[in-house]
Amino acid sequence: MSRSKQITYENLRMRDAKLVAEVDRWWTRRVAEAEGVRLPKDFAPPPPMFSPFTLRGMSCGTRSW
Repeated sequence: MSRSKQITYENLRMRDAKLVAEVDRWWTRRVAEAEGVRLPKDFAPPPPMFSPFTLRGMSCGTRSW
């Protein structure tokens, strides 16, 4: 992603949907493991911006599942 917004999440998904889906699944598994959440096998991962995010001890609670 770039600051100039020339490559957006949606634009990248249009260009390579398989890559974006793979990254979304990877990120969701990583967050679920960190949060101690058990996901069903058929869970459809949301875009990463809607998953919980923690950085240096600060958590963004409004992004929680």
